[in-house]
Amino acid sequence: MPYNLLLHKLSLTKIKKELKEIYAATIMRAFSLSLVSVFIPMYLLNLGYELNQALFYLAIFYLTMAIFAPIVSVISSKAGLKHTIAIGPGLTIVYLLLLRSIGEINLPLYPIAIVGAIGAIIYWVPMNSHFTKSSNKGRRGTETGLFTALPKVAAVTAPFIGGVMIASFGFSLLFLIAAVLLLVSVAPLFLSYEYKSHMKYKWKQIFSKKNLHWFDDFFVQGFVMVPVFVMFPIYIFTLSQNFSITGAAVSLMSLGIAICAILLGRATDKFGKKAIMRASAIILSLVFIGLIFITNPFAIYGMSFFIGVGWTGIAIPMFTFFCDNLKPGTRTEFMSFRDLSYCSGRTIALFFLILVPLLLKFKIAFAIAAIAAIYFAMARL
Repeated sequence: MPYNLLLHKLSLTKIKKELKEIYAATIMRAFSLSLVSVFIPMYLLNLGYELNQALFYLAIFYLTMAIFAPIVSVISSKAGLKHTIAIGPGLTIVYLLLLRSIGEINLPLYPIAIVGAIGAIIYWVPMNSHFTKSSNKGRRGTETGLFTALPKVAAVTAPFIGGVMIASFGFSLLFLIAAVLLLVSVAPLFLSYEYKSHMKYKWKQIFSKKNLHWFDDFFVQGFVMVPVFVMFPIYIFTLSQNFSITGAAVSLMSLGIAICAILLGRATDKFGKKAIMRASAIILSLVFIGLIFITNPFAIYGMSFFIGVGWTGIAIPMFTFFCDNLKPGTRTEFMSFRDLSYCSGRTIALFFLILVPLLLKFKIAFAIAAIAAIYFAMARL
């Protein structure tokens, strides 16, 4: 892990106090949720649910996020970004405790997804707005890189630790530990003043022509996230039938994300966003083409790292580019539109994969990821 390089980047960046608080909060949240989130589909499979039921559960999760994104923008404009952010972890803790109880109490599955989705979206819309407000346009590539990298650095070992804990103690203890860590993750945000956008809410501001111009970029990005962060970990689990190996593979992906984010953040400021994004899109597409044909399990596990690299090389330039184009006073509306578009892509991808026969599910998922990644090699933004 290039800790010296990370410290060097931090020393070069004059980080605002608010930005330091954002980094601290997202680091703590990332570690707590990385312990458990990747294993939720496997947890449902372990309880006896079918793969399509697990995918439908996630589709409901992301559909709920898409529906609630505009509502959250209203709440955060009135209550303040930080106070709205603080609601999210509370709901997520309830969500984790409900998931933990499924095996003990006869709880309906899909309403639990709705609780978790509201907790997630009520955190990320104001958090991303807070980041765009606090970051500096001249250093935004570097700061976005750190916004992506620091949580992943902190959470590199979390999936592996989570997998070992599941194998040793089961899911219940892991859910409880994640809930406790999540509880303290918002504390750093309240070390400085609150911020309210004072937005006079209008639906047309969210669905303005300028915002709609971005819909396809965000939609495709969300679409690709499903093969990257949902289907690939499940595929590893189906090959290995081992939670520790699955956790190790996801940790390797997180390592790729962290290293790439550290290196590319500043490079985005210096060399341009489009060139980096196009090269990364080609890498990601080639990796998924390889996954269609490669059968050696250890080679597949090793490709986790390059999936992380390719994905990050798309995500950082994208995030930096639209942050640079935001106007003051429109951050909250735009972030809600972004998350609505983003989650719509994930929802459609999941519903599509539910319709695919079981034996072809992973191959088709990797094929559409390879094709969709090429979109970013040609994107004009």
